[in-house]
Amino acid sequence: MTRSQKSRLGFKKIWQRKNSQERKLMTTKNLIRASSLVVLVLAGAFIYTSKFPTGSSAQVQTTTASRAAAAVAVPSAAQALARLQSSSATQISSHVAGATGVYDFVRAKGTAALPSADNLLGTPEMRARAFLSQNGDLIGMSATERSLVGSSAMPSDSVSASALKVNNVSTDKIGATHVKFDQMYKGLKVFGARVVVHMNSRGVTGVNGHFVPAVSANKTPRLSAAQAGNFASKSAAGISVAKTELSIYRTGLLEGQRGSSVLAYSIEITDGKAMREQVWIDATKGTQLNRINLNPHGLDRIIYTPSYGAPFDVRHEGDPYTPGPEPGTAGADPINNLYRFAGETYNLFRSGFGRDS
Repeated sequence: MTRSQKSRLGFKKIWQRKNSQERKLMTTKNLIRASSLVVLVLAGAFIYTSKFPTGSSAQVQTTTASRAAAAVAVPSAAQALARLQSSSATQISSHVAGATGVYDFVRAKGTAALPSADNLLGTPEMRARAFLSQNGDLIGMSATERSLVGSSAMPSDSVSASALKVNNVSTDKIGATHVKFDQMYKGLKVFGARVVVHMNSRGVTGVNGHFVPAVSANKTPRLSAAQAGNFASKSAAGISVAKTELSIYRTGLLEGQRGSSVLAYSIEITDGKAMREQVWIDATKGTQLNRINLNPHGLDRIIYTPSYGAPFDVRHEGDPYTPGPEPGTAGADPINNLYRFAGETYNLFRSGFGRDS
């Protein structure tokens, strides 16, 4: 071996050792970074559990632990699904809504159709209404409501039953058609209640959305729209009412919890700038049922204490801290701590993992 070849071989070994050392160093750095992130998350969890009082909870977006638990369908809905499955040659997927105990998702596998007397030559609305008249008990429709759904005419106020009003009919790029219905009760919208029936050239393939069963509410409010607007806008100076609508509000529907149907005003308030909120006011008692931020952004904190749900919401996104020590320090208001740490948790996932919700 020549002196030149020995020199090149020695240089190559030195380069390989250096490269190996650099790879080990990079691996060590990555492990340190990952360990630091784990420590940060664990420390945040420790601070959260040690600082927050029992019974308080923070909501970032609307995710709640209660939603993870599998709900059980009420007997009428379960029997309707069993009837449908027994007549079907394909597998049917389904999901039960925790807030209502009826199905909010029923779908045949693949592009197969659910068994029903479907007139393929009918309009999409006619086909959707025919399916619900046969199988509406899946989503919580009573016998009276199933008999009414076959017609697009709204029933008179003397009938204590909900009706479905077409909101939109659309066909997607693969040829599937979707008929969206809004639930109505005595001419009033039921907030958050929308049913979508899906179909193709073979038949109805699925249904999803929320239908609120057994709505029962007095249509005549005790409060005027102006009085409800005053209740909604009194939280701060410079707030004005932009829109008011009398509707049916089902408590717990947005949170995935059981509730009751209430006649309520939907009041949209604004400061004329960036702030836009929808405030729900009980049309009989004048109490606030919910407050929803209408500005689209990822961070939307709501703090509840001593338990989850209205009327225990004590802090909303954008509300100022209460006076006192800095959040996270000795003697700080636990509500301030909840609000601050919920935001820091959001920022951790946004900056560390690119998650904005």
